[in-house]
Amino acid sequence: MKKTISILTVSLFLMLPAFLINSCKKDPCKDKVCQNGGTCNDGDCSCPGGYSGTNCQIHDLCYGKTCLNGGGCVDGTCICPTGYTGVNCQTAVQTDPCQGITCLNGGTCISGTCLCPDGFTGPNCGTVVNNDPCQGITCYNGGTCANGICNCPTGFTGSDCNTVIPLASVTITKIVVTNYPQTTTGGAGWDLGSGPDAFLSIAQGTSCSTTATTGTITDASGNLTYNNGFPLVLAAPNSQYSFCMFDYDYPSADDFMTGFNFIPSDYKTGYPASFSVSNAEFAITVYVTWNF
Repeated sequence: MKKTISILTVSLFLMLPAFLINSCKKDPCKDKVCQNGGTCNDGDCSCPGGYSGTNCQIHDLCYGKTCLNGGGCVDGTCICPTGYTGVNCQTAVQTDPCQGITCLNGGTCISGTCLCPDGFTGPNCGTVVNNDPCQGITCYNGGTCANGICNCPTGFTGSDCNTVIPLASVTITKIVVTNYPQTTTGGAGWDLGSGPDAFLSIAQGTSCSTTATTGTITDASGNLTYNNGFPLVLAAPNSQYSFCMFDYDYPSADDFMTGFNFIPSDYKTGYPASFSVSNAEFAITVYVTWNF
């Protein structure tokens, strides 16, 4: 019995230093304060989700925050990219295509495009439309523009009147003689006591024809107007024609008074309604139409 008690006493004696040592060791978590539900382990705070710091005192506001469509979290709030909105950037923004577009002069924006009123054009209806359809159109050779189209004068054609129409013929409608010899080369009168009985002869070529083209004006004086014998078509306007004047002397031969040669097309500039031909002793005004 005494032996058993002695052994127990010895064991307790041997354990006493370790107990005393453990009882004197400092608890590292004794003075540690872990906030927001944190727990101390060996003197360090183990923080719950969303908290950090030595004492779990820092709250991460973006913890567990999901920002969609490329959004980013800042201080617990989703910062959404262009085109999205909502707490989590989950909602697509229906953008107005006309936002930021200004249509001037009464224009209206539809689907991002300005519809301009009459008289204006351009992306913002800021350009005045020139309503003159002839602006920028050039009509040559005396042509005139109307409603955007060149009206060409006689003898020209084409969109700008720059194409010459070949002359087909010339029609004489009347001739007025304004100068002619009052006497023969010898100084005598054409007829005794009166002026000549004058007629005109017109022929292709350079030689005078004695065949009358016009009627005869009896006892001629002053300007002589010939209507009889016309219209007369000169079918070769680029050829020589003879214009000759005779004194009618039936039954004797008719007396040649004067004359000259001319080419009708030489007088086509501007295609006038009449033109004059003359030499020192003979002058006529020829009334014509130009045929193409």
